[in-house]
Amino acid sequence: MKPPVLLGVPGLMLLCLAHLPPASAELYDPLSITYSYAQHLAGDLRTSWRNMRGWPVRGKRHMLAKRGTSSPGKCQLRLENPFNSTSPATSTRSSSQSHTSSLSSSGQSNTRSTSTPTTTSAGAPLTTSTTSQVQATTTTTTSSSSIQRTTTSTSTATYPTSSLHLKQTYNGSSFFDGWEFFTGADPTAGNVNFLDSATAWSSGLVSINSANHAIMGVDTTQTVSGNRNAIRLNFANTFNGGLLTGRLSKSASLLLNRSSRCAADIYHVPTGCAVWPAWWTTGPDWPTYGEIDILEGVHTSNQNQVSLHTAAGCAISSTSGFSGTVVNGDNCGSTDGSNTGCGILAYDTASMGTPFNDGQGGVYAMLWDNNGIRIWLFHRGSIPADLTRDAPLPDTWGEPMAYITSAQCNPWQYMQNHVAVLDTTLCGTWAGSAGSWDAGCAASTGYATCTEFVQAQGSAFDNAYWEVASVKLYQ
Repeated sequence: MKPPVLLGVPGLMLLCLAHLPPASAELYDPLSITYSYAQHLAGDLRTSWRNMRGWPVRGKRHMLAKRGTSSPGKCQLRLENPFNSTSPATSTRSSSQSHTSSLSSSGQSNTRSTSTPTTTSAGAPLTTSTTSQVQATTTTTTSSSSIQRTTTSTSTATYPTSSLHLKQTYNGSSFFDGWEFFTGADPTAGNVNFLDSATAWSSGLVSINSANHAIMGVDTTQTVSGNRNAIRLNFANTFNGGLLTGRLSKSASLLLNRSSRCAADIYHVPTGCAVWPAWWTTGPDWPTYGEIDILEGVHTSNQNQVSLHTAAGCAISSTSGFSGTVVNGDNCGSTDGSNTGCGILAYDTASMGTPFNDGQGGVYAMLWDNNGIRIWLFHRGSIPADLTRDAPLPDTWGEPMAYITSAQCNPWQYMQNHVAVLDTTLCGTWAGSAGSWDAGCAASTGYATCTEFVQAQGSAFDNAYWEVASVKLYQ
């Protein structure tokens, strides 16, 4: 008997089971038929192939119809060509195909990879190489004439381990959960009435926008006889140390640590004459257990001013190690009757105000740990990947905007049991002071005092809103 052979048909896999006389019945590979039987089928197969070339090609199994009937004991044709058979031929063609043959009698499935060599118009075979990548898995297939090898390698990205773990997140539709709406008198004597939660929602001063960011605004009624309605939010729970971050939609982000950190992702920060926005933390019995002003400024300022207010004895010990400039002296104590504390003015002229907002804001991060207090600003296009992964590595972030070391200000003595605060006031002891108002807003608005302007020009506060994507605490 001549050895069985495989009849190859372009674009097809031919699976034939040969029926031999009972006396010589043997088990044959389903992919082979006897030479004599192959000769018998060759003529019919050529005829059938010519008839089938015009059929639509689908990824299914078909039976070869012979004289209008299908014979399951004869041949099965699987159409694997991914291209429609009516597509025009080209002089150069490359294909790499994977075929699966199923043996229903055994219930087993075998997968083979086959590749058709690339052929030029001259008919010379070429080596083909295909690379596919899914997430971190790369599969490379190389075929040369009739031999193909497939090598699969999987690589998993590894990152340094962070000692800080995400403890609290405020974002999306639940952003306002976990905050308290402060309704007391403004301790900075601003021309505002802080609203409770129900009134804030019903008046539209707080909302969640289409980007799923939290919005906190100021009343823009054109004229008011007294104060304007505004919002002040306090954390419902206290924290000691950590990384506090905030993503401000056109504004900022915040970080804290013992080790702990807090961050805020801000897209928009309030701006305009009379406006005094602040993102800060504070302890009980002010100033005994401290205040950390992470993001603060007045009027149309485009430079953030970081400040500390503490009991007597805390001071800025060094003017190096951070990018900002010390202002108002190095004494952070606020027990001498003043409310100034120590301040560091950001070098970055787009760290708040209109330039900050125009750049889609960024993340302010405040780290409170054994080394002291450090504050960074990451603009929208430069947020560290580790922070995005919620595995912050502050030691890799480079020079901070502000740094008050523990050398002359023990962070655990002067700062305790803090809550984070996000608010907007109008005028008050800073923005409303004669020196601050007269420095620019008196001339630009035409009003002699900050209070007169606030009561008469509600439309001036259209940009006096926060847009915050998230606030996070890591410890």
